[in-house]
Amino acid sequence: MKALWNGRPDDVVLDARTILEARVLQGLSRMKLAHMASCAMRTIERVERGKDTRHGKATAAVRREIAERIVMALALDPKLVMRGVNSIG
Repeated sequence: MKALWNGRPDDVVLDARTILEARVLQGLSRMKLAHMASCAMRTIERVERGKDTRHGKATAAVRREIAERIVMALALDPKLVMRGVNSIG
């Protein structure tokens, strides 16, 4: 089975729904979260939209350092929302 992801080997996968729900619950706009995470608003949009669907969950692969900044800005537990792309299957 061919993987949909074709990014870099150090990319990680974020759970799109959890990121979206956390942002909305905290009353943050995408622009504000992007500013807090020092990334582009387009990155937040792509993460929340979820590029791939695996096991019924929308996910998005992004660079590890960006994923970590988004997770930190939302004060989430990385273990709950981040996975290495090598663990996707």
